[in-house]
Amino acid sequence: MWLDGLPLVYRSPYLSRLRPAFGEMRARLEDQLPATLRLSRVLEWMRHVMEESRNAVRTPRLSNSDSDDLGQAFSRIPQDLGIEVPIDVRIIVLGSVRKLHPLIRDEVYHIGRELLVNAFRHSGASCIEVELEYAPKRFRMAVRDDGCGIDPQVLHTGREGHWGLPEMRERAERMGARFRVWSRAAAGTEIELSIPNSIAFASGTVEK
Repeated sequence: MWLDGLPLVYRSPYLSRLRPAFGEMRARLEDQLPATLRLSRVLEWMRHVMEESRNAVRTPRLSNSDSDDLGQAFSRIPQDLGIEVPIDVRIIVLGSVRKLHPLIRDEVYHIGRELLVNAFRHSGASCIEVELEYAPKRFRMAVRDDGCGIDPQVLHTGREGHWGLPEMRERAERMGARFRVWSRAAAGTEIELSIPNSIAFASGTVEK
């Protein structure tokens, strides 16, 4: 399937729209968080995200049409950025699609968007993949490319005007997620964000 000039590979259906209230999300987190995760830390992260949104300092929000379709949203980023260099971009969705909590979904999008921006502008890659996996125990996003790899200094400090990888890792840890980076010179980069089921998903699974 081709979407906006980009190859789009789906093994599961599109998400439908869901906007649960903040209080409902808090209640679900209180009921489902494993004992190893501190609720206060996650709720602090949620308040932090909402405050950033009010101050309009975050990256652009998802459009209404893409609000529950991360694959669609990521596929639009090259066009939004005006990318003209021919790069093979694949958006791969694995597993039975489930609704993400809205705040989690937005944070995943913001992190993924920044990773794609960096890959398009700095990696020199000929192929970039975004893999979204809806697994029984987790949601996982992996962004990988076959480019030049990440300079060790950039790994530690980031680039001016962009979120650095340390900040992305901090944001991931705030919401109880795991953030991992693999990169070698001339061997490409893969960055993975993994979020436990109890934090990532809203109730129910939607299939079409």
